Amino acid sequence: MKIKNIAPDVVQLKFYQEKTDSDYGSCLWGNVIIDCANYTLLVESDCGSYAYGWTPTPNTESFIRLLCRMNSDYLLGKISDMTCFDFEKSKEQTYENIREYFEYDDINAANEIIENLDYVLDASYSEESFYRVCEEAFYGYNACDSFEIIHIEKDYPAGAKKIAEIFKNTIQPYLRENFLSEEEKEDARDFVQGEMG
Repeated sequence: MKIKNIAPDVVQLKFYQEKTDSDYGSCLWGNVIIDCANYTLLVESDCGSYAYGWTPTPNTESFIRLLCRMNSDYLLGKISDMTCFDFEKSKEQTYENIREYFEYDDINAANEIIENLDYVLDASYSEESFYRVCEEAFYGYNACDSFEIIHIEKDYPAGAKKIAEIFKNTIQPYLRENFLSEEEKEDARDFVQGEMG
C-alpha cells in the first residue's frame, strides 16, 4: 500500500467581533475554511456551524472568485434551510386568507374569526400550536378548507442569516482585496454594483 501526502489548497480565516462593533455580541467569533481544490466552504462560529460544497470548476472559475461573486441570499440558501417558524408573517398571511375566503359569503364571519384569533394567538406559539389554534377558530363557521386558509411561513435561522451578512460585509471584501487579480477585482466590483443597483 502506498500513501501520498497532499498539501491542501486551503484558505483559513478567523474573525472576531470587537466591543466597539455596533452589533457586538451577535456573533463573537468564527473560523472560515475555504477548500479551494474541492470547492468547499466550512464555517464554525458563535452563530453555529455551516458547510456547503460546490462542484469544482477550476477550468472556468476559481473557488475564491465564485465566493466573491455570489450574493448573500444565494449563500444563505446553500448553508441553511428555512426551518424557523415566523409567527408574524404566518399570522398576517392567514388573516389575509381568511378575509379572501369569506369575502363573498360572510365578511362578518371573517372579522369574528380574526378577532377571536387576535385574542388567543401568542407570538411564543410553535408552528403546531399556531395551526391547531387557527383550525379551532373555524369551528362553527362554514370553512371546511381550513388547511388552505392557514398559512405557515418559515425563515432562515438568525445564526445563518448573521453568517451570510458577515460573509457579504467582511469575508467577501477581504477575499476580493487579497486573492483576486486586478481584472477579477474589477469584475467583482461590477457584479456587486449590479447586485445593489
